[in-house]
Order: sequence, then structure tokens, then C-alpha cells
Amino acid sequence: MTAGLDRVHLWWADLTLAQSGLHSCVSSAESERASSYTSPADQGRSLLAAALLRAVTARALNRDPMSIQVDRECQDCGQPHGKPIIDGIHVSVSHAGLLIVVAAGPVPVGVDVERIADLTRSGYEGGVEQWCAAEARTKLGHSGTVTCQQVETPIAGYGACVAVARSRPARLVLHGVAASARALQEHCPC
Repeated sequence: MTAGLDRVHLWWADLTLAQSGLHSCVSSAESERASSYTSPADQGRSLLAAALLRAVTARALNRDPMSIQVDRECQDCGQPHGKPIIDGIHVSVSHAGLLIVVAAGPVPVGVDVERIADLTRSGYEGGVEQWCAAEARTKLGHSGTVTCQQVETPIAGYGACVAVARSRPARLVLHGVAASARALQEHCPC
């Protein structure tokens, strides 16, 4: 990851990168969580998000992906579905439809991606930008100064936003699907 206190890296993946071999690249808890979903698409999103999170943080921290401890304990109920916490780096994960995104940086960060069609079907009357900004702020989990930035997605029909605990926007470093595929291959060669 490029050094810099104002840089937040966004790693994009699409569901085509999900494969059963990724189970060996995640913890047993992450594998079980992915397998608990009934929909194959939900299983793929969960598994790919966990593997990409490990690959991205391994790259940033120069560590083995399996040595990284990912704490997902929900602060409200204690179940393992909360925002991921990793020592040495701030991260956030989101997925919708075909897209998965991992945000990583030196400042607290929240990220959200949504399919526009899903929001339209739900009856939500605000714009995708408003929804994603609210979700990213929630995922940030910070009550102080927050700056939200809209982000272009690698596939049309989606909206995304990053929230950072800063008074000014972060410098976003975007890593497309091909870069995420390389990171997965490098750090999780399944």
C-alpha cells in the first residue's frame, strides 16, 4: 500500500473472482460464516470479501494473510458480524450484487456500495449517494468530524461512498478488479 497519512485504498472485486479454493485463504470462522448462507451468491460475496480483506491487509502490513487477526465482534450483541478490526490498519468492507469493496488506510474509514436497482425496488426515495453516505458513516463508527466522498464504481448501476474520520477528504487510491485479482493470487494462491 502506498505510504501516506491521507491515503485510503479502495480494492474492488467482482463476484467472478469467488472460488471454492478461497476457503483455504480465510479463517475457519470466516469459512463457516460464508458457508452458512443459503444463496451461492451470498456465499461467494462473504468468502471473497474475507479473502480480499486478508490479502489487502497482508500486503499493507507486510504479513502473512493467515497471521492477521480479524476481530468482527459486534459491539451491540457480541456476534461475529461487526465491522472488521485489524491491529495496525483501519478497514471497512461492503458488498452488493456483483461488487465487493475493501477500504484500508491509516485513519478510521467506512465504505458502502449499493446496487441502484435494489434501492429503487425497496421504495427508498432518496438518491443512492445519500444512502451510501449514511451507510458509510454508520460503518465508520465515529462520532467526530467525518468527510464523505462519492466513489465511481467499476460496474455501472452501482453507487459507492467512503467516509473518513477527518475534516477534509482523503486521497483515494483506487485498485480495480484486476489489481484485486493479483493481490488475491499473490497473498492467497489457492
